[in-house]
Amino acid sequence: MPSGSHGGGGGGGHFGGGGSHFGGSSSGGSHFGGSYYHGPRRPGRAPIVFHYFYWGGHRYAIGNDDRAKIRSFIGACAIILLLMLSMIVVIVSRFASINKIKKDYAYYQDMIAYAEEHTEYIITGKVQSKFYNEDAEKWYLTYYFYTDDSIRVDGYTFCVYNDTEIKQFRSGDDIALAVDSIPLTDQTDSITLDYKDMPLTRDGEYINAVRGVVIPIIVEVILAGILTFFIIQIIKSYKKLAEKVDENGNENIKYKYICTYCGGKLTEDDKSCPHCGSSTIETVKEN
Repeated sequence: MPSGSHGGGGGGGHFGGGGSHFGGSSSGGSHFGGSYYHGPRRPGRAPIVFHYFYWGGHRYAIGNDDRAKIRSFIGACAIILLLMLSMIVVIVSRFASINKIKKDYAYYQDMIAYAEEHTEYIITGKVQSKFYNEDAEKWYLTYYFYTDDSIRVDGYTFCVYNDTEIKQFRSGDDIALAVDSIPLTDQTDSITLDYKDMPLTRDGEYINAVRGVVIPIIVEVILAGILTFFIIQIIKSYKKLAEKVDENGNENIKYKYICTYCGGKLTEDDKSCPHCGSSTIETVKEN
């Protein structure tokens, strides 16, 4: 706040001090396909294990490799959800900042309008210094006035002046202020009268706050798109499994190859034998 009781003054940072609107401060299952196993198992991948899942009101079986794939999709979804939640926190926080600036703007515009109708609420203060807020990319002034008991009250403007406009002010110059109380005390709030002619879009903090909320919203939309993609992949994976296994939990896979080591039946997509665990299998086409 510029001075007095509306929030406290001093400093120059975005969230505190002069020129700121934030002044002051797996379930069990059964082995499936084990009857194809013959002889000792070579070192390699463990035999496939099926667990049950439900899809469309029917029970189906799901192998350990497929489970791992689906778990990876679900894990990715969980991470994305956490990121989305963190972005939501950021977005809510930044919208709160924007609303605070809007409320400040309305408050001080009302103060000026009242002072213009009751001219005793317009006083003369003195320019003290001018500062550049790098975050807001605008200048602001500090000023002071004295109470009826000769107590000095320091205040500041918001970050609303560009490089050209700030040049008109010099330390010690008189500056017209609107105040919220008469008589003047150390709790009297104030604002420069020229704030009346400044739209909110000239406020550097407001511009910066609006910019700051755009990027998190874009990130949130991108994350939502990625999450949707993974959810679709999970649904597709379950649908694919439902096509592989009938409603009684029996395999519905068309085998085309036989492992020459253990005799287990394979599909053309198998990279190693799911029955004997061999990772260096040779296959012959089934008659």
